[in-house]
This record gives sequence, C-alpha cells and structure tokens, in this order.
Amino acid sequence: MSLIGIPLRSTVIRSGTSRYNLNNPTSIDEGSTLWWGILWPSYLNNSSFYYRINGIDSSDTDDNLSGNWTSSGSFYQYISIYTSEDQKTEGAETIEFA
Repeated sequence: MSLIGIPLRSTVIRSGTSRYNLNNPTSIDEGSTLWWGILWPSYLNNSSFYYRINGIDSSDTDDNLSGNWTSSGSFYQYISIYTSEDQKTEGAETIEFA
C-alpha cells in the first residue's frame, strides 16, 4: 500500500475495523467500517496527496473512494469507508488503499 507520491520507506499505513484497532484484518463483513491510519515523517507535514480506494464497487458505499488528503501536525491521519450491507452476493472483494 502507498499514497501516490509518498515513498513507502517513510510512511506507515495500517488498516482496521476502528481507528483504535488497526490490526490489518484479512476480511471484514459488509455493513462494517474499514479504517486506514497513515503515519508520515515530519518533512511531509502540511503536504497534500491524492488517494484512491480500489476493489470496492461504488454502489457498496456512500463514501468517497478517492480524494485529496492533507497531512497535519499530528503526524497521524485517518480515512474510513462504510461498506453497505446489500442483498447482492458479489463474492470476495479485495480492497486496496493506493
């Protein structure tokens, strides 16, 4: 995983089911929220980056699957999406934060 334009060696990205549980789960159920926590080095503070979430159909969430993200003084930023529980059976989907 990486943010476009940020070197992997200097950035830590973890996923989880809450902002306090970033344990990089192997799966989540529809109707759950998926969180990403991004930790960056101080020299990238106040920088703007584009992100994109792949592998989930836009009809499975009301949240934005892409956008701009700006690093702030706390050096930790959170982005999340809520996955809608629907009646369709899509099979396994792989969600990737890029």
